[in-house]
Amino acid sequence: MPFNQSKSLAALVLLPALLGCGASEVTTRAHSPDMPAAWPSEVDTSDVEDGWLGSLQDDELATLVDEALAQNHALARIKEDIAQAEAALASTSAARLPAVSASFDASKSDHGTGASSSGFAQPSGVRERFGASLGVNWEIDVLLKLADGARRASLDYLAQQSAYEWAQLGLVSDVASAYFSHREASELLRLSQKRLDNLATNLEIVERGYRQGINNAVDVYLSRSVLAQQQAQVAERQAAQVARAIRLQRLLGRVPDGDIAPGADLEVLTTPVTVGLPSTLLKRRHDVREAWLNLLAADAAVAVAHKNRFPRITLAASTSDTTSEIDALLSEGSLAWSVAGGLTAPIFDAGRLKALEEAARSRTRATERLYMERVAVAFGEVHQAITDQAALRRRHDAYASSADNAHAAAGLSFEQYQRGLTTYVTVLESERRAFDAQTTLVRLRAELLRNRVALHRALGGDWQTAGSPADS
Repeated sequence: MPFNQSKSLAALVLLPALLGCGASEVTTRAHSPDMPAAWPSEVDTSDVEDGWLGSLQDDELATLVDEALAQNHALARIKEDIAQAEAALASTSAARLPAVSASFDASKSDHGTGASSSGFAQPSGVRERFGASLGVNWEIDVLLKLADGARRASLDYLAQQSAYEWAQLGLVSDVASAYFSHREASELLRLSQKRLDNLATNLEIVERGYRQGINNAVDVYLSRSVLAQQQAQVAERQAAQVARAIRLQRLLGRVPDGDIAPGADLEVLTTPVTVGLPSTLLKRRHDVREAWLNLLAADAAVAVAHKNRFPRITLAASTSDTTSEIDALLSEGSLAWSVAGGLTAPIFDAGRLKALEEAARSRTRATERLYMERVAVAFGEVHQAITDQAALRRRHDAYASSADNAHAAAGLSFEQYQRGLTTYVTVLESERRAFDAQTTLVRLRAELLRNRVALHRALGGDWQTAGSPADS
């Protein structure tokens, strides 16, 4: 090889080092994000355990979760995104290998009878031609541009997988929260119906006393007014129960009709949730992993955009044959072949490639901001869930005591009213306080369960037990 050609080839090989093509746009701030040293209150910082769905101790909920994972439309759509990313990965990986193509053609023609210059007719005949060719084209990835493109596609694929895993966890959490909300609405409806029955019984007692001259007409009117208000509340809570059922059915992938059997009364789970150390959170959160992979993919796109501004080396080889005898096609003696190499370099494009590179760098900086925001959101969600959990427990304990005392006061006030020791307004007020305390207690039990689910989701914990088959 001549000296000048050797020198040129060496320069091309050294281009990645000379041009700084391997430089990353990802800053040290993204590689080592700030994180809290500890959680906001005293919690169990043991390792986060798998299988939190089983810790809720509800077989019906587990069945509904399986149904949602199999039928939810939004989750199925995200799964299709994975298939698209996988196809893109296969396409970009194939670009690094030689492309081989083959062709075959045949023709048949009749030239007819013609006359020669001497005036004699020329014989007619049918002519057949057969041709075949085989070609190979290969772009030599000297600058590793194609490798960067394949790396970007691989990172996009992994990011889609993380997005799917995060969507699975989100769906399980949403189903659990909607399930507890439906049970809350059912329990509140039963509580309202029970109060309606009690008010109807009280009205009968008050009207009987009025007919006997014991009570006055004001007590009758007050009792009827409160009864009508309670009838309106029962109707409102019936509609709320249907609305909660429809939301749950949509998550399950069912056709919503509002017909879901009401569940049992809500319970309070006292077992603590292990939250792990703050330093381990980012490893568990699939959404943080997705954001990080998207950042790396954007960084790889910068490398591709940068290397598009430099020369491309291609090799092409082909062999072909054309003959009138198909049996002789591709015979050793008649083959024609060629080998060619090419160097293509952009000379003038009015700054288009440079602008594309700057756009890629800008997208990487924006993607890094999204990643940092996702990290902050992750820590904030855990912090908020832990804080809410402590506050909800204190409120629940206080209202449990309030409900017991209000219930006792309501029973005592009605007994005193029947003996003429207090007014009916006092009875209504004590009964209202008892009912409000019971209502608040039901809502707090539901909030505690939803908060528990939210904490599990914020921690990125797996709802399945270790070793159980994952949804495919």
